[in-house]
Amino acid sequence: MSDFELRQFLLAVVVLLGAGHFGGYVFQRLGLPRVVGEIAGGLAVGKSVLGTLFPGLFAWLFEDFAGTPVSLAAFYWIGLILLMFTSGFSIEKRIEHSDRRVILTLIAGTTILPFLAGWGLTASVDFSRYTGPAANPLALSLVVAIAVAVTSIPVISRIFIDLGIAEGRFAKIVLSAAIGHDILLWAVLAVATGLVALGQPDIASIAMIVLKTVLFFGAAALVGPWLLYRLTRTRYNIVRKASPIGWVLIICFLLAALASVLEVNVVFGALLAGIVFGMTGDPEVEEVKTRISDFSLAFFIPFYFAMVGFKIDLIGGFEPLFALGFILFCTVCQLTATFVSARAAGCDNATALNLGMAMNTRGGPGIVLATVALEYGIVNLVFYSTLIALAIATSLIAGVWFRYQLAQGRPLYADRHLNTNGTISS
Repeated sequence: MSDFELRQFLLAVVVLLGAGHFGGYVFQRLGLPRVVGEIAGGLAVGKSVLGTLFPGLFAWLFEDFAGTPVSLAAFYWIGLILLMFTSGFSIEKRIEHSDRRVILTLIAGTTILPFLAGWGLTASVDFSRYTGPAANPLALSLVVAIAVAVTSIPVISRIFIDLGIAEGRFAKIVLSAAIGHDILLWAVLAVATGLVALGQPDIASIAMIVLKTVLFFGAAALVGPWLLYRLTRTRYNIVRKASPIGWVLIICFLLAALASVLEVNVVFGALLAGIVFGMTGDPEVEEVKTRISDFSLAFFIPFYFAMVGFKIDLIGGFEPLFALGFILFCTVCQLTATFVSARAAGCDNATALNLGMAMNTRGGPGIVLATVALEYGIVNLVFYSTLIALAIATSLIAGVWFRYQLAQGRPLYADRHLNTNGTISS
């Protein structure tokens, strides 16, 4: 890489990172999710805005050096891996044993019902025009089904923190349900990307992908924390002694690479690495996790979200009517599924609606889904932009909804439960 090429790459990084932080700060000051602002920042310096208003400047920044897109893509994937890794850190701490009936009912209802609705949509509507270069209809159906069902733990968690309700019963129920819900959907996404790797798989190949995904998750969850704790604590671990942060990052990227070798999605591997570290209970690792999260949130993660916006082409790769219809379909399906599940668990109407608004927030996971589906060729740019619009719209709706409910002094979770005869009582 020559001095000129290095300069162009560094300028591109500066522009994208600066735009992401600027947009995130502005949106946060407006009481909106920071991640949406980071995407908006990337959109502003991408082909949709800067590329349209100042095509010469855009080409000079991002296209004059042919290696810039490849170099930016490497940072982009590192940001995605670290996003999923840090998201997995706190999963074990957030799982609550109280309200088990409500949580389990929500996990089942908000996963199965919307997923089936999304799958049914691909059977009744022709999605072939939104298929990516992989041309894999089964993988596309899985992605659509996941898009209808997925929930954002990071965004809804951040909304709760900003509103000062993160430690309340409502927030704990939502986050506990969302954790189990999304782990199942990430496993399905790993299957979808595995199908792409196989091209035109038969039933036996599909079964093998599912089996490998389940075994990979089971081994990591059951054996991983025990094994990692002992590897971390052994006196022969020179890497940990030299750099605890380096040791944790090595495990993160090792599990992501191992997932890829097994034809399980690297994103799923990074998430599992975070979960495993979150389950070790090693107090020494706690400080390391905080430092990795701080650095990731300062550089790689906002860079990733800025790149998400950068990739959106509002001029040639976006269909507003299709996007609106898909957003409405996904919202109605998730709200209905959550409302029915919450009522079945004994919640009143208001609580069930609040839970629906929370579970309908797609945010970061919805964006990750769009990213992975585009990069694996499952969807084209039009559907990618639609998935990003879905994530943004539902995140904004949730933020506005909960601010309004609290401003009106309305409780988000009424402590009501079913009598033995099935009726609701206070």
